[in-house]
Amino acid sequence: MSAPKHLSFSSLASYDDCALSWKAKYLDKVPEAPSDSLSVGLLTHDAAEGIVRYCEETSVEMIPFEIAADIVGQAFVTNDQTRTTALFSDVMIAAKTFARNYRHRIGVVLELEQYIEAVIDPSIPKLVGRLDQVTKEEDELGEFIGDTDLKTGWAMETTDRNEFQKMLQALLLKLAYPDYRVKVRNWFIRAGGPQDWHEPKDYELDNAKRRAIAIYLRRQESFATRTWLPTAGAHCSWCAIAIRCEHLQKLRDQGTAIVNLEDAQKAILEAHILDAALKARKNALKKYVDLSGPVFVDELEASYRMPAPGLTITDKAALIERLGDEALPLIGSPDARKLKKLENDPRLAGLWEEKQGRPRFTIGKIKEGDDGEE
Repeated sequence: MSAPKHLSFSSLASYDDCALSWKAKYLDKVPEAPSDSLSVGLLTHDAAEGIVRYCEETSVEMIPFEIAADIVGQAFVTNDQTRTTALFSDVMIAAKTFARNYRHRIGVVLELEQYIEAVIDPSIPKLVGRLDQVTKEEDELGEFIGDTDLKTGWAMETTDRNEFQKMLQALLLKLAYPDYRVKVRNWFIRAGGPQDWHEPKDYELDNAKRRAIAIYLRRQESFATRTWLPTAGAHCSWCAIAIRCEHLQKLRDQGTAIVNLEDAQKAILEAHILDAALKARKNALKKYVDLSGPVFVDELEASYRMPAPGLTITDKAALIERLGDEALPLIGSPDARKLKKLENDPRLAGLWEEKQGRPRFTIGKIKEGDDGEE
């Protein structure tokens, strides 16, 4: 039983989630069960890459929807592994959302799906990664190299796992392009356009490096002791051995919570977004049946963006709990002034005092102390 010769984010995160699940996937080679979310993610990535390549090759800023649809169809034809579990309509809507929001700039894209391997520390094997969209950008300080990582989840993630991935991607960029500053960002395809660029600080990169080393050393200890401890969490939903995992079954029998608070809040947020999407499509269908249109079903995803500044998943969940569906367009608005109006909403009374300690929760802002000064 030999350890893999390289490290990757998915491998590190998998071991950090559960050592036993990591062993099943990377050592025992137990195939993962077909997953709709995984299939949609892979096919949407293929379609998005095809859209960018078309714009680059034809020197156009935007791709016609008809061409985007052809690219999605081609992705289904060429990807036998995933097309059996993914719904064509799901991938088509995601790809159209990406096509509607993508604006191509000639000469900016350096490489798509760029494979990079680099030594981030001599004490561990090489770190490898495949970066979705590497571009040369420019800001007020000059040129920088950026990586845009495409995501296909329903809600914008601000989870610890996602931040760890971005920092590892930044480390790879920094080693591959040593003469440039580097920035990273996510593009949540279903939720609209890309997030703002983030230029990692040195301490953020150092923290990610130390975390990678710590995970690697724990993994080496598992090899030395032949001990692979199970840990339950959100990852159990896609684990190949979850159905026969005694640890997971024991927790279920005891009625013990399996996922942590952050994962649970993300799932609740996604459920609200999906519920709103279903209601919107029902209304669109009713208009069609009643001949009272017009109906723009393909445009509905734009209402589910959630890029409001300063709001964490916890904050968004609290707003949805208090306001219900009324919160969705408000927290999805990029205009922070709309959030300001919520501060005097009587339904949110006491929300600021519910969190103990400082900084305290506000709508779209963080205030220090009790005097109201920012």
